[in-house]
Amino acid sequence: MSYQKPKIVIIGAGFAGLIAVKNLARVNAEVLLIDRNNYHTFVPLLYQVATGFIPPESVAYPLRKLLRHAPNTSFFKAEVLEIDFTAKIVKTDQTNIYYDYLVIATGSQTKFLGVDGAPKYTYPLQTLDDAVALRYRILSNCEQAISCTDEERRKQLLTFTIVGGGATGVELAGALI
Repeated sequence: MSYQKPKIVIIGAGFAGLIAVKNLARVNAEVLLIDRNNYHTFVPLLYQVATGFIPPESVAYPLRKLLRHAPNTSFFKAEVLEIDFTAKIVKTDQTNIYYDYLVIATGSQTKFLGVDGAPKYTYPLQTLDDAVALRYRILSNCEQAISCTDEERRKQLLTFTIVGGGATGVELAGALI
């Protein structure tokens, strides 16, 4: 009778997911990391991408490169659609993946703190795409303001409101000054 290693699936390649990979890489198991992106985003520096201080590629680290020295570990790029906890199946946009143990490390969600209009009119800052979109908006507003002759309109273009006073909000505000 042959022994089959247990399969551990980790969903999410943020900090928690990568720490789980690091801690599980040397156990006698098959470890599979699943994420919708093939890179890890260093979220604490997204505000610098958004404000143009660093390029987007400075905060995106290729997952396969990060995992190449992690034994028994592999990466699968996919969008998780559903988890069947009874059957122990992770359903993705590409295939179904069976597991013995599951780690869900999918991160956090933006909270708008009950501020009217915030979900519709603001830019979250959780992902690399978010940072690039905000960067484009900031630079676009600054470009428009340079050639704007209407002082009131120019003031509007150069006025930014930040919802949230956590680390990201404070760092973003400081970078905009």
